[in-house]
Amino acid sequence: MNTLIRGAMLGLLACPLLAMADYTVVQITPMTGTQAATGKLLTEGASLVFKELNEKGGIAGQKIRYVVQDDAYKPDETVRLLKQVAAEKPVALLGLTGTANVNAALESGALEQLGVPVVGAYTGATMIREKKHPQIFHLRASYAAEVEKLVEMATTVGQQKIAVLHQNDGFGQDGLAQVKKSLAARKLAPVAVASYERGTTQMGPAVEALAKADAAAIIMISSTVATSAFVKGYREKGGFAQLYTLSVNSERDIVATVGPQSHGLGISQVFPVPSGGKMPMTRDYLALLKKHAPDAKPSEGSLEGYVYARVLVEAMRRAGAKAGDPAAITKALESAPFDLGGFTVSFAPGQHEGSNYVELTMLNRNGELVR
Repeated sequence: MNTLIRGAMLGLLACPLLAMADYTVVQITPMTGTQAATGKLLTEGASLVFKELNEKGGIAGQKIRYVVQDDAYKPDETVRLLKQVAAEKPVALLGLTGTANVNAALESGALEQLGVPVVGAYTGATMIREKKHPQIFHLRASYAAEVEKLVEMATTVGQQKIAVLHQNDGFGQDGLAQVKKSLAARKLAPVAVASYERGTTQMGPAVEALAKADAAAIIMISSTVATSAFVKGYREKGGFAQLYTLSVNSERDIVATVGPQSHGLGISQVFPVPSGGKMPMTRDYLALLKKHAPDAKPSEGSLEGYVYARVLVEAMRRAGAKAGDPAAITKALESAPFDLGGFTVSFAPGQHEGSNYVELTMLNRNGELVR
């Protein structure tokens, strides 16, 4: 069975629809590999929106077929799948995942050749934002904004000696540069820096280096499995610094892996905390989760996928009779702001950064995010 058919089956399993759907939406994201937790949560949240929409008749009677393709967090695979899914004739893509993956999609020309809008990109890297690519619509705040929030928090509570752990790729280098910039603005510099290779959980050298550092706080520019491995190893080594990381981490999987040692981990967030349903958007998300995925727990990653799909669906509705036309969807995305229920995103021609929302949360003793 080839990859395209497997991807289509994944989409249909995630969102059981009629066999002959009118519009196809494709998501290329890791469903296996070190970032599988991220991909699974994003698709979980997006599926909620498409299932509910199709149950209610779709968009003017036209239903959506949601196809998920697994790139295993490999940039070359992302490019290959972008070229392959052209046969599906998608009206849009959802949430390409990873700085290196998005960059490969741009540098290869595969995204431009496909010619459809990308609603949501799971990266906040400056190197991607600076390209201002006309097909990509960003729904998460930049890593620069997240890092600034973490540095602000740390220094406000007196944590002046800050070390950095970073992934050794574009994502990690971008985050490291932003930490240095935010510290320099406060006449500070990292007291220690350690790195790890993309796609590995081997944290021994990084744990050793940062456990020896005289750091009051460590900012981790890392993804879920690497973050989990470092936190576990660092705490077992006797490290006592306050630990912070970025929103690209799945708090659910960190808690499952690390257990009680995850208590107190600070995580910046680029979407509201879903638990508690304190705004109309999160209440709607929780209601759909209960209805369509009753065994799933609320999470930031799932909520993010939900937001991607909500924005796309609203843009398609605004496109009216041209809801299946990628150009019309792009024009609709660049029109009036999208109020999703207390959470607003806004684009314009030449301005595709829809949100600057950032808040800091921490994991409590029950493994729950609290503000």
